Amino acid sequence: MRFGTQQSDAAHNRGNVHICVKHVDDLDYLHDMRRFALHWRCHAAVEGEPASAAAERTRRAYSAMMKHGTGGPRFDQLRRNYQIALSEARAAELREADIVFTTCVSCRRMAVAQALAEEGAPVFWQVIVDEAGQATEPEALCPLTFAKSAQQICLFGDHQQLRPILKSQLTEGAGLAISLFERLVLQGNALQFLALQYRMNPGISWFPSHQFYGGRLLDDVFVQEQPPGLLEHPAQAKRSVPMFAWEVDAVGAASGERVSHTRTVDNSAGSRMHAGEAQSAARLAEQLAKIAGPASVGILCWYRAQVAAISEELCYPGIHVGSVATAQGSEWDYVLLSTVRRGGAAVKGRLGIVADPHILNVALTRARRGLVVLGHEAT
Repeated sequence: MRFGTQQSDAAHNRGNVHICVKHVDDLDYLHDMRRFALHWRCHAAVEGEPASAAAERTRRAYSAMMKHGTGGPRFDQLRRNYQIALSEARAAELREADIVFTTCVSCRRMAVAQALAEEGAPVFWQVIVDEAGQATEPEALCPLTFAKSAQQICLFGDHQQLRPILKSQLTEGAGLAISLFERLVLQGNALQFLALQYRMNPGISWFPSHQFYGGRLLDDVFVQEQPPGLLEHPAQAKRSVPMFAWEVDAVGAASGERVSHTRTVDNSAGSRMHAGEAQSAARLAEQLAKIAGPASVGILCWYRAQVAAISEELCYPGIHVGSVATAQGSEWDYVLLSTVRRGGAAVKGRLGIVADPHILNVALTRARRGLVVLGHEAT
C-alpha cells in the first residue's frame, strides 16, 4: 500500500501507511479508509487489495470462532487460535508500515505495543503529535515513550487555545490542566511560530493577533483579497463589515439570563441561557443561511443550555449549533457567538468560562468572512 502526492513522490519514495484506530466502527462508513485501518487489514477485509497470509489466517480463525458460537465446547480454544492469529497479523502488517497514524493513548494499547516489539517491527525515528496543546501530559507521553529510538519529536499545537479538558478538580489541582506543549513553552524552550493565517478576514484576525499573539499573526494574500462578506454595519446600511458586536438587550429582546441545572456524573451543574439572545441568534443565522447556505453558518455558545435553546428556535436545517469547546479545528464563513451573560459590574470577576482566554481565542478565530458577537456591553 502506497501513500503520497505527486510532488512528494518526486523527492521521496512513497511510504507504507497504516492507521491504528480505537473505534474501528467510526471508519465503517468511509469505505476508502479501510485500506489504511489496521483492524480491517488484519482481517483480510480490504476489497481490491491482496491480503497477507497472516491476515487470511486471522479471517479463517475468526469465521471458525463465530460459526461455532460462544456456547460450544471448543469456543475457548477457537478464541485462543483467533487471538494468536490476530497478534501475528498485526505484527506482519506493522512490519510493512513506514508511517503509523494513531491516537496518543491507542499507541500504548497492549496489542499494538506487543506487535511493535516483535522482531522486524519498524523503528520510529520521528514522532509527530498533533493538537499537543490539548493533550494532557500523560496522553502526550504515550507516543514519546513508545518510540524510544526517535531522533526527532515534533509537537504541533497552540497553547493559547483550548487546554486539556478535565472532568475532575483533583486532576486540575494536580497540574494536568497544563499540557506538555505549554509546559515546554513556559520553560523557555524554542518555539517555531507559524505566523501566516489563511482563514480569517483581516478585520477578524486583528484582535486575536494582538490580544493573544503579540501582533505576530499575519494575513495571507488570499484572505486579504477576499471580497466583502454579507454583514452590514447595523447603523450604516450598505457598509460591509467583517465583524460587529450586537447588544441584544438594547433592541428589546425579552428576558434575562437564566440558570438551567443539569445533572452530571459528579454533581448538579448549572448551565445558563438567554431566551432573547437565542431568538436573535437564530433569526440572524437563518437570514445568512438563505443567502450563503446553511453549511456556511455556525452558532457557537459557551453553555449547553443556550445550545439547546437556539436549536429549538432554528427553523432552517443544516446550520451548525454547538459549544465553543467542541469547535476547535472547525471553521465557517459566518460565525455567531452567543455569550449569554448579563449583570454588568455585579458579575465581573465571576464570568466563569466566558472569561477564559483560551476558549475566547477559539471562539474568535472560527469565522472566515463574518463574525457577530451577541451579548451585553456592560458585562
